Amino acid sequence: MRYDTLKQLRDAIAAGEVTNPVLMIDNDSTSVFDGDDEDAECVFDMHPDDLLEQALDQLGIPHEHV
Repeated sequence: MRYDTLKQLRDAIAAGEVTNPVLMIDNDSTSVFDGDDEDAECVFDMHPDDLLEQALDQLGIPHEHV
C-alpha cells in the first residue's frame, strides 16, 4: 500500500502515478488496485466509514458520525 489518505490517492491519480485505478468496495473495506489483472498492486486500503468521512471533508460537507 502506498497511499494512506484519500487526498494522497487523488493526487497520485492526478499526477499519473496510479494509471489504471480500480476501486473495490466491500462492506468492511475499500481498496484501490493499480491495474485490472492478477498482477495488480494494491495502492490504497481503508474502511468505508473512514473513506466516506475523508471524502466529505474534501468536499467541505459537514458531517457527524452516529
